[in-house]
Parts: sequence; structure tokens; C-alpha cells
Amino acid sequence: RRTACDLGCGTGLSGEALKAAGVAGALLDGVDLSEAMCALARARGGGLYGRVVRGDLVTFLASAVRRYDVLAACDVLVYINDLGPFFAACAAAAAPGGLLAFTVEAADDAAGVAVGASGRFRHGRRYCERTAGACG
Repeated sequence: RRTACDLGCGTGLSGEALKAAGVAGALLDGVDLSEAMCALARARGGGLYGRVVRGDLVTFLASAVRRYDVLAACDVLVYINDLGPFFAACAAAAAPGGLLAFTVEAADDAAGVAVGASGRFRHGRRYCERTAGACG
């Protein structure tokens, strides 16, 4: 039984993609900081999510009631400067052999973090690799 968590689930669009691709198996949870987004995700048809929780990603993961085989963060890390606490919380919430899939906007400096013209954080590849590696 594969468990998955859609981190920063928003309206549920990425949850639908995770289910359609077979990445999210029997159980898909969602978490988002915005109650309005959580309401939209809950309203998606077909019982897409087992549960949708309003909350901060790191806090949610630190108190997770289950371990996840797949953790997915699509277009959400652009709102987080220091990814260390996020990666550490994901490592703690992952089941043995679990997978974390995430997207970032690439920084010009591959080793660093910058704020882009849009006001969103941009993370370099080496920064992500180094930070995730240090967190397990």
C-alpha cells in the first residue's frame, strides 16, 4: 500500500497528476498553509485526498501520523528560503526507501539561494543537493 503526501497541495491539481501517474497509491494526504486552498483541494471529486490539513509543511511533517512512501512538493519551495528544516522534516516523515520529489526555480548561482524578480526564492542545484544530503 503506497502512501503519498502532496506538500503545498493548493487546489489539488498536483494531487490529480500524482494519482493519474500512479505515484500516489491507496492513500494521498494533502497539506497547505491556506485554508482557502485546502477547501478547493477537499472539493475535488472522487475522494482524491484521504485528508487535507491546513498547516505549515515542516510542522505537519514533524507531527505526521504516518510515514510516506512519496513526498511531493510542486511549486511550493519557491516560498521557502532555507530548505534545511524542510528537507529534515521530509527525511523524518519518509518511510524506509521513501522518495521526495520537488520543484524549484533555478538560481543563477547553482550553489546558492536568491530572490527572483517575481519575489519568489530561487534555489541552486548544488544548494539543494548539499542541503538535502546533510538532512538525510
